[in-house]
Amino acid sequence: MRIKSFFKAMAEVKYELREINRKMDKILVVPEHGELEGMEAIMKPLDFILGIPDHLRNTFLMVLKLGGTHISAQRIADVTGHCRPMESSKLCQLVSLGKLRKNREGRKVYFSIS
Repeated sequence: MRIKSFFKAMAEVKYELREINRKMDKILVVPEHGELEGMEAIMKPLDFILGIPDHLRNTFLMVLKLGGTHISAQRIADVTGHCRPMESSKLCQLVSLGKLRKNREGRKVYFSIS
């Protein structure tokens, strides 16, 4: 009796695995050559953002959200809720990675997307 229930359970598992495989085949369709050109346009900005280390990505996205030009560390800190020195440090790291530019106007430092 137990052997029959085991084989029945195995048949159900096999069926479910085939269904999962069938659904995965629908999802993971390899694009045609012409479709790749459109994908590259989508992937390039995504690769740029994903190329930023995780601990800096939120700060970079806030710079984008605030317009991308003439942004101070204090303005970023006001939005993120972090202290200004922490955001200033993150912004300077983004400058050293080449993602942002740094402009000084008197005592104030402003950041813009490169």
